[in-house]
Amino acid sequence: MARFSIAASLVGAALGWDQATSLPLYNAAVKGLTFPMVGLGTGGYGFNSSKKQPECWAETAGCGATAEEAIAVWLANGGERIDDANSYFHQNYTGYALAKSPRARSSYFYLSKVGPSYSLGYQDILDQVEGIKTQVNISYVDALLIHWPEAGQQGSIAPAPSKDPLCQLNATTYNEKECRISSWRAMVKVFNSGFARSIGVSNYNSTHIQDIIDAGLPLPAINQRPFNPHRAASSKDIIEFCKQHNILFNGYSPLGVPDMAAAGGSRGAHVYPSTVGAPTLLEEKVIGDIAKSHQISPAQVLLAWSFAKGVPSNPRSVNEQHMKENMAAVSITLSNAEIQQIDGLNEDWCDLDPLWYECAARNNTCPPQCCDKPPCTNMDSGVCCGAGDQ
Repeated sequence: MARFSIAASLVGAALGWDQATSLPLYNAAVKGLTFPMVGLGTGGYGFNSSKKQPECWAETAGCGATAEEAIAVWLANGGERIDDANSYFHQNYTGYALAKSPRARSSYFYLSKVGPSYSLGYQDILDQVEGIKTQVNISYVDALLIHWPEAGQQGSIAPAPSKDPLCQLNATTYNEKECRISSWRAMVKVFNSGFARSIGVSNYNSTHIQDIIDAGLPLPAINQRPFNPHRAASSKDIIEFCKQHNILFNGYSPLGVPDMAAAGGSRGAHVYPSTVGAPTLLEEKVIGDIAKSHQISPAQVLLAWSFAKGVPSNPRSVNEQHMKENMAAVSITLSNAEIQQIDGLNEDWCDLDPLWYECAARNNTCPPQCCDKPPCTNMDSGVCCGAGDQ
C-alpha cells in the first residue's frame, strides 16, 4: 500500500497545486511509493552559532533548535518531504519536531542518510540505522541513502574506524569498491527488514552504480546529487544513466548554496572569473528577469526550472515565507524559451573555480575536497576522489 502517495495528493490538493507533486520510485522501493518534488533540505554548513552565515543547524554547535523549528514550520505549512542525515548532527531535534507535529506519520516523506561522517561498512551501516531509530524516534523511514560512496568524510577518516575490514582506510584490507558493495548489502538488509521503504545513494557516479549492477544486487531507488543551472551540463550523463536504470535523480543545492558563496576555505568561496556567472544563482540576471516577468522570486524560477527537468529538489530554508514559495514552485510553468535561457548559463567547472566544493571536474581538475591544497589536479584515469567527479 502506497501510504504516502494518497496523503501527498490530499495535502497537494489542499494547497491548490494543479499538477503532479511527486514521482514514482522503482527498484529497491515498496510498490507504489512516491517521492515528493519539493523537500526541505536540512543540511546547514555552519558550525558557529554566533554567525548568521553560513547557516548553522548542527546540534553539536548549539544550533539544533534551528533544525527543530524549521522542520516544525515546514510540516505546519503542509511540507511533504524532509531531507535529513545523521551527518547533519541534529536528528535528536528532528525527532522533537516530528513528535510535536499533529501531522500523521503517513502524511510526509522522511529521508535520512548514513555516512560520510560515520564509517561505511556492513555492520557500521546497521549500527547507524539503530542510531537513527533512537535519535529520531521513528519506526520507519521512507528513504535511506548512503551519503557518500567512499569511507569517511569525503575520503578522509571518519571519527571511528570501520568495523568492516573492507572499509578500514589505510589498512591493507581496504578495498574502495568492495567496501561500497558490503555497505550496500547492509542497505538491502535494512530494506528487507521493512525499516526503510526505499533505499538509495547520494553523490554516486555511474561507475559506483555499475558496481552494484555487476554484483547482482537490487538497484537504488534514488541517486541524490547537486543540480542547478551552474551544474546542469555536467549532470546530463548521470541523469541519463539513472533514467536508463529507473533510478530517480534527486537534486540538491538548487539555489547554488548562496550562504556559502562568500565563505572562505575549501568548503566554500567562489573564485571563478566573471565570465562564468554571478556569485550566486539568485543574482544571475537571466534568473532575475524571468522572476520579474512571472512576478515570482528568483528561487522559484530555479525550482521551477528543476521541476521542468523532472528533477525533485531539496531547498534549505529557515524562513516560513520562503518555504511556502518553494512549495508553490511546483505549480509554476516556465516557457521553453525561458528554460533554454537558463540552460545557457555557464557551467561551474573546477578548472575555472577550483575552490568551490560543488564545482564540476574538468581538464584534470577536481573539487577541493580531493586534495589538501586546491587546485586539485589529481584525476586518476579521469576520475576524482570518491564522488569528487560528481
